[in-house]
Amino acid sequence: MLDRSETGHATVPVPEGIDDVATHEAPPVIAFPGGLPGFPGATRFVLRRADRPFDAMLVMQSAEDPDIRFLMLPCNGKAEPLLAADLEAACAVHGLASHQVAVLLVVSRQPAEEETGLGARLCANLRAPVLIDTTSGIAVQHVLDSPNYPLRYPLQQAA
Repeated sequence: MLDRSETGHATVPVPEGIDDVATHEAPPVIAFPGGLPGFPGATRFVLRRADRPFDAMLVMQSAEDPDIRFLMLPCNGKAEPLLAADLEAACAVHGLASHQVAVLLVVSRQPAEEETGLGARLCANLRAPVLIDTTSGIAVQHVLDSPNYPLRYPLQQAA
C-alpha cells in the first residue's frame, strides 16, 4: 500500500509476504513467458532486496542479461493508488488467482525539471503493474485499461 504524506507524495511500506519472494538464499526465478514490453528476449528474472537508500524496494534482474534490471515497488492493491477490482480483473485476463499474486510496480528515476523547479525524483508506473503468481513463478506485465493510472506516479524518496 502506498500512503500519502503531507506533501501528496507516496511513502512505501513493504507489504507482508513479499519478503518470502525476495529473501531466499538462491533467489527464485520468475518467468515472463512473453517477455517484458521492450525486452522480448528477457524472460527469466530474479528478485532481490534493493540496496540503501532503496531498501524498501526490490530489484528485478534478468537471468539472461544482468544489465537488464528494474527497481520495483511492492504493492498490495488493497488501497489507492491501484484498486483491488482493477487488479482482480487483470489477474482474470491472464488466468491468475488474485489471492496468489504479488503486485510490483516498475520505478523510474525522473530527472530534475529546471522550468518547474522539481528536483530529481522517483516515479512508479501505475499503468502497467507486474503480476507474479507466487505459486508457479509465472509473471506478466499487464497494461491497465483505466487512463486514471499514470505512467509516472511520484514517490517520496526515503532519506
